[in-house]
Amino acid sequence: MIEFEEEYEGVLRLKVPFERIDTSVFLIEADAPILVDCATTAEDVDGVILPALKARGYTLSHLKTLVLTHSHGDHAGVDQYRCSIKLPEEYLKILKRIQTDGRIECILFSHAYEPWNRNRIEGRAEVLACLAECPNYLKNRRI
Repeated sequence: MIEFEEEYEGVLRLKVPFERIDTSVFLIEADAPILVDCATTAEDVDGVILPALKARGYTLSHLKTLVLTHSHGDHAGVDQYRCSIKLPEEYLKILKRIQTDGRIECILFSHAYEPWNRNRIEGRAEVLACLAECPNYLKNRRI
């Protein structure tokens, strides 16, 4: 059985097999636990997510919030691959807000961040370096 693994102070990652990679479902343990993304299919929910939640002492009725990061099929279970933020400029505005918020010390990516091939960036200096690299990465690339 695949289980949630703690990534950062109450934030857990569940790696759900998807094609040749894993897609991540995150669980934020709080008074009311929050699930971030839900993988691809009903089989993912029944066969991977529910058993992993049960192993942590949760059922679906404990979850009051589901956060879908974007509408790609491996995160939100939709048929088409498309991102809800279509314009790189809008994405960059969001990244700029994160960059200027001094509290952000860890970024967990659903997939390995391609330029560095990492699932996690930790420490303020690394967060800033990652965010500074994002505009270069997005040049001539559709989101």
